[in-house]
Amino acid sequence: MAAIKRRQRALSRAKKGSRSRAKKRLAVAKAWRREIERARNADYRLAHRLVTDHDGIGVEALNVAGMLRSRRSSKTMSERRWSTLDAILEHKAAKAGVRYVGVNAAYTSTDCSQCGHRQPMPIDKRVYDCGRCGMVLCRDVNAARNKCARAFPRLGGRPGREETSPGVARTTISAKETDHPHGVRRGQTLQNSTP
Repeated sequence: MAAIKRRQRALSRAKKGSRSRAKKRLAVAKAWRREIERARNADYRLAHRLVTDHDGIGVEALNVAGMLRSRRSSKTMSERRWSTLDAILEHKAAKAGVRYVGVNAAYTSTDCSQCGHRQPMPIDKRVYDCGRCGMVLCRDVNAARNKCARAFPRLGGRPGREETSPGVARTTISAKETDHPHGVRRGQTLQNSTP
């Protein structure tokens, strides 16, 4: 973005109608094209890594179009490219045969991931302290666990408990523990934990 700003400043200083201004306008367009391509490549790399490492992907089903109508945060949100990454991730997951689920995020911050108790959570409160079971957890981690349990429900139990954990990681053996490049000990296969 620094290169774009630098070229944009040079363009604004150039005399209107001059040949130099036309060249600088092309330089700004080229810088924007490079930035968009760089961001797209980063999105593809991230999507590839997520699809390769997991049997299932659950994402928050956001109304990005509605969020972009906000005057206060529309520019920041469009720069974050949420809908683009979401589309790339969905495409990659379908191509690889990985389950892709959009999750309704309602009450994921206010519900306890351990016992299901719902309590008010002001936005400035960053730690979830359950009034029923006493679980203390980072607000974001609690919400992520709730979304994960909604995306990959299992029969019985409450969301967030060990028996209902989605278990989407492809392997439970880390590559550091072994001498095999894919993290498999001799005589073992990758442990696929798809429900």
